[in-house]
Amino acid sequence: MESAEVHKLDIDNPIIAHLERCQGWLTEALDTDTYTWEHVVREVLAGKAQLWPGKNCAIVTTDEIYPSGERVLQTWLAGGDMAEILQMAPGIEALARLRGCTASLIEGRKGWIKTMKPHGYELWSVTLRKAL
Repeated sequence: MESAEVHKLDIDNPIIAHLERCQGWLTEALDTDTYTWEHVVREVLAGKAQLWPGKNCAIVTTDEIYPSGERVLQTWLAGGDMAEILQMAPGIEALARLRGCTASLIEGRKGWIKTMKPHGYELWSVTLRKAL
């Protein structure tokens, strides 16, 4: 979905303006083997993902509900100024608790382990992948 196509959806939607402003930060962090920018736009506009735009960064999260009923906040994508991302995290986590989330998960590169450990995050699982 190109920028012009995004505007056709709802020109008065402020989320579209935030998506366009934050696109560079988020696409830089996006694993394009599994998702495209168009996927991100569709998920956010459909309400399946939440966009948290900052002044110099952006975060995209989803609420995942496991078969047990547990609801967790899943940080799917983040890019831009790391200090600002870290400042935004407690507020996003507080809102997640209000929605019934019992945990916050970050899926991403190994660098997140070192960055988030001082903020109470621990290594929980490892994802291995093999191309077939």
